[in-house]
Amino acid sequence: ALNARDAVVASTNGRIYRTNDGGATWMLEYQASDTTVFLDAIDFWDGQHGMALGDPMQGRFFLLLTRDGGDTWHEPPLD
Repeated sequence: ALNARDAVVASTNGRIYRTNDGGATWMLEYQASDTTVFLDAIDFWDGQHGMALGDPMQGRFFLLLTRDGGDTWHEPPLD
């Protein structure tokens, strides 16, 4: 949870949901195109920047980043 109204959750099926009304409604913010993605953890270091970590795929952990409070997610470059 980011505060009393805003929270972001990662589900094991490669989806990330966000609420801005204390959990009354949830919006799907990310859905992995690869159905084998398994998300394990999500964390924010401030109200805007966070990451989601998944099981390894093709020799590296699956990683997603957000810079807008969880509205959008992207995979960082491999390098």
